[in-house]
Amino acid sequence: MKSIVLLFIGLILAQFVNAQTVEAKKWTLLECIERAQKENLDVQSSRLNLENAGYTLDQNNWNQAPSVNAGASYGFNWGRSIDPTTNDFRTERINSIGVNANANLLLWNGMQVRNAISRNKLEIVASEFELQTAKNNIALFVSNSFLTVVLNKELLQNNQFQLEIAKEQLNRTEKLVNAGSLPISNKLDLESQVATAELNVINAENALSLSLLNLKQLLLIPASEPFDVEIPEVEDPGSGIFENSPEAIYDIATNNLPDIKAAEYRAQSAEYQQKEARGGYYPSLSLNAGLRSNYSSAADRERFISDGSSVIIPNTQLGFLRESDGSQGAAVYESPFSTLTTDATSSQTGGSFESSYPVTEQLSDNISQNLSLNLSIPIFNNMQTRINVQRSKIAYERAQITKKSTENQVRNDIEQAYNNAIASSKTFQARQKQVDALKEAFRVTEQRYNLGVVNSTDYQVALNNLNAAETDLVRAKYDYIFSLKVLDFYQGKDLF
Repeated sequence: MKSIVLLFIGLILAQFVNAQTVEAKKWTLLECIERAQKENLDVQSSRLNLENAGYTLDQNNWNQAPSVNAGASYGFNWGRSIDPTTNDFRTERINSIGVNANANLLLWNGMQVRNAISRNKLEIVASEFELQTAKNNIALFVSNSFLTVVLNKELLQNNQFQLEIAKEQLNRTEKLVNAGSLPISNKLDLESQVATAELNVINAENALSLSLLNLKQLLLIPASEPFDVEIPEVEDPGSGIFENSPEAIYDIATNNLPDIKAAEYRAQSAEYQQKEARGGYYPSLSLNAGLRSNYSSAADRERFISDGSSVIIPNTQLGFLRESDGSQGAAVYESPFSTLTTDATSSQTGGSFESSYPVTEQLSDNISQNLSLNLSIPIFNNMQTRINVQRSKIAYERAQITKKSTENQVRNDIEQAYNNAIASSKTFQARQKQVDALKEAFRVTEQRYNLGVVNSTDYQVALNNLNAAETDLVRAKYDYIFSLKVLDFYQGKDLF
């Protein structure tokens, strides 16, 4: 019993250690991006589009090969029908079997297949660039969300540090109040300051939790699953001096950005779509070959077998026997050997008569083959070809518009990102100067407050101003960092 208890405690401890390990798992930015690119639904949809384009190309490649088909039939006919072997009318039940095989090879159809293949190859390349675009977009989203988490972590640390400063100052003030050096109002004011700092910490914790939740949702991680990020080494950005102008960045983007490449290949694909549609105006040439045979139970033929060889003697139907009740009876046939009895004929010729025609022999005897070269000249097909050509022109014009729109959008995004980088650079530098000045002002105010020269209100104002400036500096820092990363993205550089 003691061993069971110890084992149970060991299992609980193992689960606890495992849970602690899961909680300690911290995701790097690269791991977050890889996870998002793998799980994101837009990326998966783009990947399926690429796979589908590959199958479409395979289908059009196989359209150049001949098509071969085979078939068979088995059935019964009752009443008056045509014997499929003699084309004579028969009034009896006929059991029939038919087999066939045919092949068709398209020789030329106005280059429609070749143009379709060229179009499919361009669409595959376009789909590959669109997949890369989807991955890039999710990488930007994840990077922005990741930086928001890092920002909120730093803001939380700042607020926690400010809370510690407020508590330390409250402790010093309490001692001075107890000694009678300061009025009790100073203590009450600092208690209010501590409560405000605690509220700021709570708000920062809530902001951090929300940003972590947003990042988990981008990664498709359940909200209940423990999750944290590893803070990368983010250096303070330098001055607002940029290597390239917006025009230079745009020139780099046009050569590297998959958005523009995808639009270019879609436009080229639309051009081949026009050629494919125009091919409907031209004649088509194809080669056909076929093989067929059949069997019919109505093909009842006599065979004279002599010395291992056989001669098939077709029967000629004379009519039908009349039954006693006046109804039609069995069919009556006439044979060239009908005047001879079977025994007599067999004795004279050294052979015998049979009246069966096996399936295999019928199928072998009834083989029919055909080979044809077919030319189809389009004259009028309800204007389908003309309408398809007009639609392909519209698709080409739309692809050109999409290409131009994509280029304009990229140019606008680059110009906007460049202006944002300049503005955030100026804001960051201004915030730095503001924090440096307020730090010095707070240091002087704190010294004077400890000496009793200034009251608690002046101290709180100086502290609040410093706290707000430091918070604004952190925000300006990460705004500037992200704006720089966006410019790096358009230049094909790594985000981190």
